Amino acid sequence: MARARKSRESVRAEVNRVAKQLVEDVLTPMIEEGTTPEWAKPWSGILGPTSVATGNPYRGRNRVMLMYYGRDYEAPLWLTFKRALNLSKQYAEEKGETHAAKKDDGGAYYGIKAGETGQVIFKPYTRRFTKKVDEGTADERDVVSSWVEFTLDKVWNVSQTSLPLEWVKEKMSLPEQPNVCDGSDFDETLAWIQNVMPELTLTVSEQDRAFYSPSEDRMQVPPASAYTSPERMSEVLIHEAIHATGHGKRLARPGITAKPMMRSILAYAVEEVTAELGASLYCQMTGLPHDAANHADYIQGWAKAVHDAENATEVMLRVIDDASKAVEWLMGGPLEGTPEGDRAASE
Repeated sequence: MARARKSRESVRAEVNRVAKQLVEDVLTPMIEEGTTPEWAKPWSGILGPTSVATGNPYRGRNRVMLMYYGRDYEAPLWLTFKRALNLSKQYAEEKGETHAAKKDDGGAYYGIKAGETGQVIFKPYTRRFTKKVDEGTADERDVVSSWVEFTLDKVWNVSQTSLPLEWVKEKMSLPEQPNVCDGSDFDETLAWIQNVMPELTLTVSEQDRAFYSPSEDRMQVPPASAYTSPERMSEVLIHEAIHATGHGKRLARPGITAKPMMRSILAYAVEEVTAELGASLYCQMTGLPHDAANHADYIQGWAKAVHDAENATEVMLRVIDDASKAVEWLMGGPLEGTPEGDRAASE
């Protein structure tokens, strides 16, 4: 018997529930402890949550979601129910075994281990609306409006399947991994930032202050001797680099492009939380030393301002998407496709 199709309103309600939970899970440690959440670690050269189907990284809020909820798995490799079925058939054939279409004696169902629950992710789709303008006149024409909405999909980590990790990786078509910075050397890190953003002016000053000036497109940082630890150095440099990605010639984030007199307290808070979240994601994905607790009081205040906003869930989702886009930029520029999700998740 076919399942009843859910109404658009019920789907939106589910999407909003999942989004609100993600926002709470990411914001809570920033408010209560002044630090970002614990994230999934890179594995075998793969830097972040990656689709087994395409070999491409998940993006936007899906990247953050899988890095948070998938932090206890060994590898950041994710696949759909259908992909698990196809791969388990292929693995059985290579082993000379018969693949069971239903539950087998080992408790595996289509390659998914018994009792394992898939992780919900966002699946974007484009809606279009056509409206006639100047109807009945010589200028009559159709105007098409389009916007992105979301539904939900499910993926499973490879560790939740009966498939060997290394075997799955061998079957994947992985793109060349981005040229990332290891953060071990101050001068090399600055040179890497300059290479990623050639127009950016980088200044090393004896002043004990790091900042990014949008009007000058200038990033100023203290010298190497000013940092108390490698964690502090990489956190400060990447935090300011994330700010720089918001310039109008790059990702054009409102918290950076708006004139100072036009920026609200909330706009400042949104940009600061974006930079901190982006720095945390980047450092974790690339293995850079990072300890956001170094300035807990500072982050707590901005995170609380975002949490207390009238439309906090919508605001924080924008922070999550913007932080993920900034990470992509630092990894070699924005990727093609929909920034808010991964269409390959349905394959």
